[in-house]
Amino acid sequence: MIDGYMISAFAERWHAETKSFHLPFGEMTITLDDVRGLLSIPCTGEFFTPPANVNEDLAIAAAVELLGVTYDEAVTETRTNRGASYSFEWLKEVFYKKLHEGRYDCAARAYLLHLVGCTILADKSFTLVSAKYLFLFQDLDSCGKWAWGPAALVVLYDYLRDSTLPATKQIGGYLSLFQTWIYEHFPDICKRGMDEHISSMPRMFRWTAKQTSGNVAYYRAKLDALRDTDIIWAPDYDQNAVTRFQSEWSSTSHYLGFPTQLQVKTLSLLANVP
Repeated sequence: MIDGYMISAFAERWHAETKSFHLPFGEMTITLDDVRGLLSIPCTGEFFTPPANVNEDLAIAAAVELLGVTYDEAVTETRTNRGASYSFEWLKEVFYKKLHEGRYDCAARAYLLHLVGCTILADKSFTLVSAKYLFLFQDLDSCGKWAWGPAALVVLYDYLRDSTLPATKQIGGYLSLFQTWIYEHFPDICKRGMDEHISSMPRMFRWTAKQTSGNVAYYRAKLDALRDTDIIWAPDYDQNAVTRFQSEWSSTSHYLGFPTQLQVKTLSLLANVP
């Protein structure tokens, strides 16, 4: 369960220029340490640049070639969605159909595209995924080479930047990552439960959201009252996981179509540490 009021209150503190939340005691941001620690996904690897100008025609051709659907099925799907995207419901249908037909490569692509589309690469619709991401799984044998952690962070950063615009009414990205980052670093900001962490599952699954009576004004007041002593600066992530990319302190690249600079920091605090 996503706490929309809490997410909105934090998003209001985001500054696109610094890529950080501005808080009473300084700045904090979501880092690759957090992504790796919470999601247990690779934060090193190759950056993915999608094909230029993925339009409806290319989305149709990609669906025919990589998902094994007919041309008419692909046309109907893209026209229904009014663009180069596929719905989660349609991908589920494709998955089960191709599984039944024994076309396991197509079934795997449908499954993986659905998975990333509703998690690390989620957009504002939360029902569609862009066709450009299908090319991540063009070669199933090598799709493990991609830097999935930076992908999650790039998408979330971009939607946080978008949230600073006056006309924006909704935020995209992997909001479960955003919310569990808040749980890890801000223990007193909201009600949440903690289950016994199962070592075989990502750390984010230790947290369970609880119903709260707070609204955006409630969380604004909580953020205004924050002190540096209220923060857990270095959550007890699996240190073996984060040291694997400790030497890669910064990277600047066009990733997923967005020019983005990511920085790895062992702490989320950027300024004004006493």
